Amino acid sequence: MIIPWGMNWISTKMPDGHWLTEARVKGAKIVSVTVEYSSVASKSDEVVIIRPGSDPAFALGLANVIIQEKLYDEEYVASSTDLPFLVRMDTLKLLRAEEVFADFKPPQGAREVKIVNKGEKPPAPIKQGGQQHISQDLLNEFGSFVVWDKDKNALGVVTRDEVGKYFVEKGIKPVLDADEYEIVDLKGNKLKVRTVYSILSQYIKDNFDPDTVSKITWAPKEAIISLARQIAENKGKTLVAVGMGPNHFFNNDLKDRAIFLVCSLTRNIGTHGGNIGSFAGNYRVAYFDGIGQYISEDPFNPELDETKPAKVRQYFKFESAHYYNHGDQPLRIGNKLFTGKSHIPTPTKSLMFANANSILGNLKGHYDMVINTLPKIDMITVSDWWWTASCEYADVVFPVDSWAEFKYPDATAAVTNPFLQMYPTTPLKRLHDTKADVEIYAGVAKALSRLLNDNRFADFWKFVDEGRVDVYLQRIMSASSMAKGYKVLELEKDAKEGIPALLMSRTLMIIVSRISGSLLMMAGWMSICRGL
Repeated sequence: MIIPWGMNWISTKMPDGHWLTEARVKGAKIVSVTVEYSSVASKSDEVVIIRPGSDPAFALGLANVIIQEKLYDEEYVASSTDLPFLVRMDTLKLLRAEEVFADFKPPQGAREVKIVNKGEKPPAPIKQGGQQHISQDLLNEFGSFVVWDKDKNALGVVTRDEVGKYFVEKGIKPVLDADEYEIVDLKGNKLKVRTVYSILSQYIKDNFDPDTVSKITWAPKEAIISLARQIAENKGKTLVAVGMGPNHFFNNDLKDRAIFLVCSLTRNIGTHGGNIGSFAGNYRVAYFDGIGQYISEDPFNPELDETKPAKVRQYFKFESAHYYNHGDQPLRIGNKLFTGKSHIPTPTKSLMFANANSILGNLKGHYDMVINTLPKIDMITVSDWWWTASCEYADVVFPVDSWAEFKYPDATAAVTNPFLQMYPTTPLKRLHDTKADVEIYAGVAKALSRLLNDNRFADFWKFVDEGRVDVYLQRIMSASSMAKGYKVLELEKDAKEGIPALLMSRTLMIIVSRISGSLLMMAGWMSICRGL
């Protein structure tokens, strides 16, 4: 079973949409949890429409049914989650092994992990050979915890490594649901403790019964009960794909915790076919490690021969946007300075950005930004394909093409599929007087070239003016480890015919810990860096 939760990837992640279609053809049942009748909902077997922002309550309603009807996977819960761990009721913190076992010695190592001692530095990521490195201090911080062994009617220790089959081999049978135990710690203090499961289950029972959840979420009571039972019936075979939409609410972290709880109860984490994940925000310029050929070309010596790579010399510095959203002052938290040498002490005089409404229109601290910082900035330009709140505050707004109006080839890649995605040029006419993002900066550069009588401004964007943006793309791909060897014009021709291309990458993920309850277009800011 597949649950697209706030996920509309048929519309918003088309390269991934076919996985959903193929899974359904092969017999997977699709149940959408959504706030509207979306594209994915129209292809689902069942649809549950909930009130926007009520996702945490809906998930806890599912957990209520699973717990009250005892539909959870007890062996998985005991061996692979923290639900059996004991909690001190005086501090509401997990009871640590060293608090109650006089002869306890913490682990000095961890399975599949290399421990880095004090004074040592871990090797560079590329030299770690796929092995995770952690410090001794972090290993100590991980800690070891305590359960109540029902067979021995006594406390038992569980280390971080004793998870899954390793916990089963240990032979402990932990109590899950118990009202309260009274124990004595090594200091002689009497402590009352309960399991994580018992605390959670009581909270869920008292607050999130199906009737209450139905009132909060507007979802029918019958739908809540039905979906909970279906998830429990498909232990290890339910995939929950969570979208970006639910993350836009203030309680998005609670939503994730609640959905993880449902999956933890039903063995739907870390199994082939049963898992939880997010399909949001994962277009990655990092796949194209040759991007420096585009954004770091020497502006004082541009390469005008299309057959040669760019001459790279980086003059700009990457900087977090937080500095100007902090009153245009250096942002320091503790000992960490988030603003670097590139912006101290010079104030911002010009702000140019593309496709990034969160830079201004819906940024955090918006009122303070508009009232106290914007008046100090001489010029703001925004490039976007619709009128956002950022456009309202801009001095100049450049209307740019949407994806369906591209007149130049472009490319991107994502972590959720293996494709090198080409955007071919379209025969469709532009709806309005728009230009490509890259044409905006090329046009500004040409104007500067005329004003300052310096051809290097125009030469820097020579191939845009000649309609040969593919030259820049080719330079990037020829220098990228995962795209080297591809010819951009051939990729574009194949893309027009629906023939896909694959990135040369592979991913391996190892789960070792317990569970708690478009390349030129994609980076409007990349164009900014080049333009500046």
